[in-house]
Amino acid sequence: MSAARLLERSARELRQALRGLARAPAFTLTSVAILALGIGLATALFTVFDAVLVRPLPARAPERVVLPRALEAGGVNVSLT
Repeated sequence: MSAARLLERSARELRQALRGLARAPAFTLTSVAILALGIGLATALFTVFDAVLVRPLPARAPERVVLPRALEAGGVNVSLT
């Protein structure tokens, strides 16, 4: 199959799909809304993940950052963070 014929067939399929979506506006609106929410949620989660876990700490010497800890009376290590 030649590239021109493949492109023509793809354009015809796309037009048919768009006509089908135009015939069912409620389905189209629901589908677009669900896709938008999914993409927005994935973007928000990635942004939080990137900011919290991936990027280094904004410190001059991040290797010198320590976590403060305290010991209870029984010698149990307790985190203060």
